[in-house]
Amino acid sequence: MDALVAKGSSADTNCWSYAKREACGIFDICSPALWGNFNACMDYVKGLGPRPGNLFNYADAQAVDAAAKEYAKLKQELDLYQGQIDGLRKQLQQLAVEGVVC
Repeated sequence: MDALVAKGSSADTNCWSYAKREACGIFDICSPALWGNFNACMDYVKGLGPRPGNLFNYADAQAVDAAAKEYAKLKQELDLYQGQIDGLRKQLQQLAVEGVVC
């Protein structure tokens, strides 16, 4: 999951591209919204915020949407595995209390 949002990842690169398109003009003169746009985009990928309303149908926007879907899928799998691990941990603790396992 971390690789999906790491520096240099597709999400990072495409969120930066989106943020620059929205906040920068000619000669790469950028408004203060640059980092806000980038952070909002990365929050969306991580499932921590809504999809930016101005994330239009460009190649970078499609890549960001794909990364958000992949991140959500991996998070769901991680939650499932964590639940299974917690269940096994409780079973082992119960067996230890009963003296079956040391």
